[in-house]
Amino acid sequence: METQNFIIRETEFKDYEYFAKWEKDPVVTHYLSFDEERTYEDVVTEALYNKFSKEKMDFTIVDRESREPV
Repeated sequence: METQNFIIRETEFKDYEYFAKWEKDPVVTHYLSFDEERTYEDVVTEALYNKFSKEKMDFTIVDRESREPV
């Protein structure tokens, strides 16, 4: 799915670095239900579980111009 400024696409492995970084940011975690103690490995483990699950799908919103997750 695409808009003028953003693209929603399936999550790629490189996106997990962003996710792990965001989950350490108190401003971000204030609005999420994630455990602040999750490591990069925890994020990747959950992501891989979701990738092979028939019941879950992961998507990432990226900036159209920079192609970086937002």
